[in-house]
Amino acid sequence: MDNKKFIIKGKYKTVAKTIRLPQITVERLEDLATENNISFNSLLIQCITFALENLKL
Repeated sequence: MDNKKFIIKGKYKTVAKTIRLPQITVERLEDLATENNISFNSLLIQCITFALENLKL
């Protein structure tokens, strides 16, 4: 049996926004989401959060 722990992240307040992305970017994100069995939205949030946390100005 694997001893990995499942951590449930707390809920956070969300806001609906409409954004436009290049078609190729959406296709790549959809493929990644499907391959990793997560929603497109969850993947996008993780990508944006990672980018913001690692932003060097």
